[in-house]
Amino acid sequence: MRKLKIYLDTSVINFLFADDAPDYMKATIDFFDNYLNEFDAYISDVVLAEIKRTPDAQKRASLFDILLSWNFKHLSNIKKQKEINIVNLNNGYLKPLILVNPLEVIYEK
Repeated sequence: MRKLKIYLDTSVINFLFADDAPDYMKATIDFFDNYLNEFDAYISDVVLAEIKRTPDAQKRASLFDILLSWNFKHLSNIKKQKEINIVNLNNGYLKPLILVNPLEVIYEK
């Protein structure tokens, strides 16, 4: 059976270190430790560039090699998903894009 492909954005990596949001931090760590290997995960050069700009050298050194979105305002929401799919359709990309957060992937099991 083919693995689902997922694209991971930098908001997810931020929550690996989010002491001020322990529930999201725990869910993110759980996703990386227990679920990531079930997917073909991808990141972009933009994500890599954002990570490299992190001023904390210790955090940069301890990042996972593969980075899903906690960014509800700009990415992981129904309105944005509809808008992106309209743009994609208008540009000939017919496969719908699904934007989710780590909890949606974990609880899908």
